[in-house]
Amino acid sequence: MGKNVLIVGLGISGMSAAIALEAKGWAPMLIVRAPERRKGGYFIGLRDEGKEAAKALGIFDAMEKRTPKNLRF
Repeated sequence: MGKNVLIVGLGISGMSAAIALEAKGWAPMLIVRAPERRKGGYFIGLRDEGKEAAKALGIFDAMEKRTPKNLRF
């Protein structure tokens, strides 16, 4: 029998957890309170550690690069 896991929330952490757990043989089920998927996408600012995590999950190259016009560090 497979390993099941319930993930609450489909933000970046929920999506990352589901991808990583599924790659390790788990069967994630995601639940969210929102009535539909967000239409505008998700803005996430990644520093070096975040970029490495996205690469390890195999999703870095598929991520769309958008830089806000008023970005300040």
